[in-house]
Amino acid sequence: MLDHTVELLQAGVARGELRPGTDCEAAGREILAVMDGLQIQWVLAPASVDMPARLRGFLDRLLRDLSPA
Repeated sequence: MLDHTVELLQAGVARGELRPGTDCEAAGREILAVMDGLQIQWVLAPASVDMPARLRGFLDRLLRDLSPA
């Protein structure tokens, strides 16, 4: 899973969608860590965690940080 995520991020760098010099492995690990943590929270209390919304919010913030503009 990490390899696939890193490849997707590297492709974003190559297309100019993400900043040059982006540490794709670190970003990939952060994405997977957040996903894992949200899944654990959801398993423990599914009614109290809007997993898609929380993940979307995290990814939006990460994209703003990694965006070249």
